[in-house]
Amino acid sequence: MTKSPAHGPDNLITPEERIRWLAQEKSYLQLIIHMMNQLGGIGDLDGCIHSILSGVVENIGGTDARLYVFLDDTVRSADLMGADEILTSIEDSLVLEVMELRKPFAIASDFVATHLIAKPFERAWTWVVPLMVGSEVVAVLKLSDTHLSLDEMSDVVPTLFRYMALSLRNALARSRLEKAYGAVRDVNERLTRTVDTLTRTNAELERFVHVASHDLQEPVRTVVSFTQLLERQLGDRLTPDDRPILEYIVNGAHRMSDLLHDLLSYSRLTGQDRRHGPVDLNDVLTAARDNILAAIQERGAEIRIDPLPRIHGDRVQLIGLFQNLLSNAVKFTAPDVTPSIHVFAEAEGEFWRISVADNGIGIAPDYFDQIFVIFQRLHAGPAYPGTGIGLAVCKRIVEQHGGRIWVDSAEGHGATFHVTLPGAENGTAAQ
Repeated sequence: MTKSPAHGPDNLITPEERIRWLAQEKSYLQLIIHMMNQLGGIGDLDGCIHSILSGVVENIGGTDARLYVFLDDTVRSADLMGADEILTSIEDSLVLEVMELRKPFAIASDFVATHLIAKPFERAWTWVVPLMVGSEVVAVLKLSDTHLSLDEMSDVVPTLFRYMALSLRNALARSRLEKAYGAVRDVNERLTRTVDTLTRTNAELERFVHVASHDLQEPVRTVVSFTQLLERQLGDRLTPDDRPILEYIVNGAHRMSDLLHDLLSYSRLTGQDRRHGPVDLNDVLTAARDNILAAIQERGAEIRIDPLPRIHGDRVQLIGLFQNLLSNAVKFTAPDVTPSIHVFAEAEGEFWRISVADNGIGIAPDYFDQIFVIFQRLHAGPAYPGTGIGLAVCKRIVEQHGGRIWVDSAEGHGATFHVTLPGAENGTAAQ
């Protein structure tokens, strides 16, 4: 924006011209002060747009003003008369040209007096001005029917336009932050409600399983007791076909008791307080092995445990984890094969991978995921007894430690179960 050579106090001849120039400069300065005061105290986008439109018309003159504010993917078009809409594209060719060239334009036309400007002038101008911060066009201002050309504009007006652009950009940033904050707040509120609901549901489920498991134990014991009492009372009157039936009832009741006990243990993992700290896995494996010593001796199993690291976890849960894995390795071995089990560790970044390898009957790849689902059993019958909960318990324990569990196997060729667990600070394998 440049001035004409005739513009400025030194080139004005008559006192009337000087008075008019001073009045115009005063108007611009008043506009600067007014706009800075207003925009400085306005943080929202609506208030900023209205303040710019009204301030420009009141202090520079004109019949109307329109502001095109560039949002993320759309354009907000607002004018002084209250029209406010969101556009997907701009049809005004002059606005588009100003956006592209980043320079202001002015178009002259014959002036028609209105109630906003009392004194008619010979010429009227329509300004189209880009409001920019650096090279970024924040908005485009279109001012209609002002009596000044761009050449007659005061030097303070470009400064005012830059201040408008800064105010708009700050208001846009504030609007985006408020929307983002609102979205995050809504998500957090939904997550909080979901977590609260899940917490209540889990607590209710845990109470139900605990009560059900405890209360159902009594009828199971009653079935066993009365079946054994019936066997004693009938004595020699039992036929060879009767005794297997009674044994089947007793064995079924014992399996039900084991199932209820395991189900209770599984449910307790959810509500259990986590007491995590440095744990020596050598001690954990020793305790887990001692807990199944009778089964190990019965099968003559060979267990080799390499030096293991210290990890960060819950010692009681970890004993349960490896007790299940060792017990399965002993149990799921063919009757004519001596179980051979190898436990070893390998560092993986901040985690340790602990592997339990055996020479058992193996698992077909189709069942690698299924075996970790509660109540899923691949082998029914007395040869490999169980409740189908052990590996589900292992999976839950590992996940509560931030790790994962998986198996490598082939049917008839043994299995290797891998678990990853977080290492204790500066944890290294024991020597």
